[in-house]
Amino acid sequence: VGDNQTITGTTVTEFYKLKLSGTGTKNLVDIDCIVQDSLLLYASEFATDSNILFAVGTEPGLITRSSGFVSSLLNGGLSRNTATLFSYLFPVGSSLSTLRYRPVEITSVDSSQNTYLVRMVNNNASLDGFDVNTFQNPPVCAINNQFYHQIKQTTGTGNPDLTIYYDESADGYFEGISRWNNPNVSVFKWYDLGSVSYNNSGALTGVEKVGIDFSVSEFYALDKISPQIVASGDTVIEIGNFAPLQASGGNNYIWSPTDYLSCSNCPNPTATPETTTTYIVTGEKNGCYSTDTVVVTIDGKYNYFVPNIFSPNDDGHNDRLFFYGSVIKWFTLIVYDRWGEKVFETSSLSEGWDGIFRGKPMNTAVFVYMLHGEFVSGNIFEEKGNI
Repeated sequence: VGDNQTITGTTVTEFYKLKLSGTGTKNLVDIDCIVQDSLLLYASEFATDSNILFAVGTEPGLITRSSGFVSSLLNGGLSRNTATLFSYLFPVGSSLSTLRYRPVEITSVDSSQNTYLVRMVNNNASLDGFDVNTFQNPPVCAINNQFYHQIKQTTGTGNPDLTIYYDESADGYFEGISRWNNPNVSVFKWYDLGSVSYNNSGALTGVEKVGIDFSVSEFYALDKISPQIVASGDTVIEIGNFAPLQASGGNNYIWSPTDYLSCSNCPNPTATPETTTTYIVTGEKNGCYSTDTVVVTIDGKYNYFVPNIFSPNDDGHNDRLFFYGSVIKWFTLIVYDRWGEKVFETSSLSEGWDGIFRGKPMNTAVFVYMLHGEFVSGNIFEEKGNI
């Protein structure tokens, strides 16, 4: 009872029921401690240092607390035996540097006895040699650089479910669990464990992974997953037309190049390129980024047209000869009579010939035209024909 207190000695200290009352930190110095029936933490921090607190009873509710937790260093930790198909809480935390309570739950998948040793490490894993910038990418985008957990299976062979809890308001948002190992032998890194589920316990959010093989690794950290950005499929359009683009999987988007886009920071811009263009979309979600591409191919069949007949008789139908084309940079259309005299010339799509030359209507005849121009794509076109 009281404030800061110490349990010490020369041999392992054993309790049937251990109740931590009052305030302050209860310290385990130089010895391990065994609790048989119940551990009541209440509001106290039970600091084991590099020693082990063994909660040997197999009842899931053996440990109770209000705001208390177990903190450990180095090879210390909280050890619990599991032997029922229930969840076992490991109320671990730390008051070093930043006060954190970040428990884990281990849920047995059979009734055989297994023993697990858990501690929360309240620092960047890189400081202990587990570089948070070395990870499997994809799918990992970032590893939690604030804390991680060391979890050992000291007896048994079961592959239980693991839930790691965190405080989203203080820690940020996480989506998965990674462990530190080298399955390819060549290099150690953080590897994501795959699909998880989520649950809430008070103010804490739990990330749960089913079927953990603790023989592979004893170091576990929360991670962020790169978003799966998906752009609309490649498409082909005729020059002068538009292509609707679409991206999904993120919260925010940036498209590049920005040329000929209706918007560059929306999920669904419209593209009107003049040449075949590969658009790259970068999507962001929870501070992580990934990209996808979509190719808009311009159909090489550029469209232009010179009619081979017109009737300038003022009947309101086909009275003028026009050149028709799209995405034209420039052009020149010249019309000659059968003696080779130029009777009309234009470089404007809006200017047509009404059949008049030198102030007089010309007689019905066959005329020759010469067409020369350039599309905005840079392609040159030339044509000769009869009207």
